[in-house]
Parts: sequence; structure tokens; C-alpha cells
Amino acid sequence: MISGLPRNHPESYHSYMWNNFFKHIDIDPNNAHILDGNAPDLQAECDAFEKKIEAAGGIDLFVGGMRKCSVVSYDSNTLIV
Repeated sequence: MISGLPRNHPESYHSYMWNNFFKHIDIDPNNAHILDGNAPDLQAECDAFEKKIEAAGGIDLFVGGMRKCSVVSYDSNTLIV
């Protein structure tokens, strides 16, 4: 059962990342990858994401947020680089 917000919803994770991060940096949209939390097969979505990471040679820089409860989050006020 799919229960998440669609990517074009103004309060979705995808919209948040584009409006608050990606549109402010010089990045080709084809090089910005955001997991689809509404994919019909979440395991396949994660596996495909891992393959993209491997094909690109790994991750050199990760920018993420951390909430007070230690849950990785996109809507945190604190960015960890």
C-alpha cells in the first residue's frame, strides 16, 4: 500500500529537496537522485539506487540532517557534512 506524498506535492521530500537545496546549487538535474518512497517495490527501488551509486564510483560527499532523536532527516535545521 502506497501512503506517501507524491513527488509533486509541495510538502513531499522531493519538493523539499529541490526547493531548499538542489535549485540553489549548480547541478545537472540528471545527477541529482532522490529515492522514490512511493515506488511499488521499495526493495527494487533501493537496489536500483545502490547500483547507481556503484556505477558512479561511490559517494564522495554526503550531506544529511540529523534530528535530536538521532533519526536521519531531510527537514532538520542542522546539516552534517
